[in-house]
Amino acid sequence: MSDAALVQCTFVGNTAPNGSNISADCEAFIAADACIVTGGVGSAGVYVWGDSSIDFSCTNIWGNSQGDWVGSIASQYGLDGNTSVDPWFCDPDAHDLSLIHISEPTRPRR
Repeated sequence: MSDAALVQCTFVGNTAPNGSNISADCEAFIAADACIVTGGVGSAGVYVWGDSSIDFSCTNIWGNSQGDWVGSIASQYGLDGNTSVDPWFCDPDAHDLSLIHISEPTRPRR
């Protein structure tokens, strides 16, 4: 069995036939905390196969072409701080993946 801890990781715009951003197989256990998983192309953002598992907390999975909180991770959506919202990167085209800080109750227009 393989174990991994993903803490404050950002996965953006990756491509794969299974799990465009994160894929767990071979009896892997992954704990993911405070991560962003977005913009995956070709499959759902996260794929879990067989006896593998991924436990998410405070993680945002949003905008992946074939789904976000789907399959075996669907039940984790809305629990332990897990969400699905646009992460609002400062300038993703320039590879600036820092987050826009918003102090007002509404977001500015892009």
